Amino acid sequence: MEYKSSFYALKKVTKEFNRFPTVKEWNYYAKQHQLLNSETIKYLTGLDWHKLRGKVITEIKNETIV
Repeated sequence: MEYKSSFYALKKVTKEFNRFPTVKEWNYYAKQHQLLNSETIKYLTGLDWHKLRGKVITEIKNETIV
C-alpha cells in the first residue's frame, strides 16, 4: 500500500463519482482495493479531508486543461 497509488485511486474515484467521496465511501473502497484509508492519507499529506478534497479537485481540473 503506497501513497501514490492510493492518491491516484482517490482521483480516479472522484472522476467516476463526479464528486469527491466521503470518508466512509473512501474507506470502504480502500479496504476493498487494499489502499490507504482516509486517516493514513490525511496523516501523510498533513491535510484534513476537506483540504485534501480541494487538492484532488484542483489536480483533476489541471489535468483536463493540459
